[in-house]
Amino acid sequence: MFLNKSNENLIESLQLLGKPIKKTNIKIKQNQEKHFSLNLKTKNAKIVKYLVVKNKILFYIGLILILTSIITAKYFYQNKTFVYLQQKTNLINPIINHTEKQTKLTKEQQRTKEILSKYVSKKYFIDPKAADYILTETIKTSEKYNLETTLLLAIVAKESRFNPIAYSIAGAKGLVQYMPKAHPEKLEKYTSDSNKLISMSETLQIGGQILREYLNKFNNNVVLALQQYNGSLYDNQKKYSTDVLKIKQKFDQEIKNI
Repeated sequence: MFLNKSNENLIESLQLLGKPIKKTNIKIKQNQEKHFSLNLKTKNAKIVKYLVVKNKILFYIGLILILTSIITAKYFYQNKTFVYLQQKTNLINPIINHTEKQTKLTKEQQRTKEILSKYVSKKYFIDPKAADYILTETIKTSEKYNLETTLLLAIVAKESRFNPIAYSIAGAKGLVQYMPKAHPEKLEKYTSDSNKLISMSETLQIGGQILREYLNKFNNNVVLALQQYNGSLYDNQKKYSTDVLKIKQKFDQEIKNI
């Protein structure tokens, strides 16, 4: 079939028109790819940002739950301990009677008691009345055995965290964690039954007597006396005495600051 000139011109025109159309399609495709790439990057950035925010929220929620659990556990432990004490009249009655009839103390001793009882009550989650009683008995015991009140108090904090019914696997008992088997002659003064839970005042008396004996033994060397008290005299790092003296320092600082 033969094409006339008009048809040939039409074909040439279509061919000429086809070239720029192809180039335009390529550019459009490239622009679409760039646009898709930008959209993908933006979308990925949004996803990353969302994950970061989500992780932060989860972290804070977890932190709140942990703190709530700790506070609840301490509150439960405190109440559980107090209920147990109520069942032990030889432990709870002195606290009740103590609030009704205050023990006579010097002005300086009274000041020390007021400052440290408040501090101990808040720091160690102790009932204010119990803290007041423990401080009074600690001051009396310290005076009797010529000890620093804050030193004996630091031992109580380290050994039992002011829990009068504290009991260790090794058999140590009470506020000062005395060992009935190691000091039977001291315990006999208060009870013939080594398994019996003695009062807080009696426990402090035993602890004060033991500490005074060790201080005399080591010429008032507090570090050695504390290490002997803990049964770790040959510990080169002196960890126990270091911990107790740090607590004592906090008590001393609390008194000075007020």
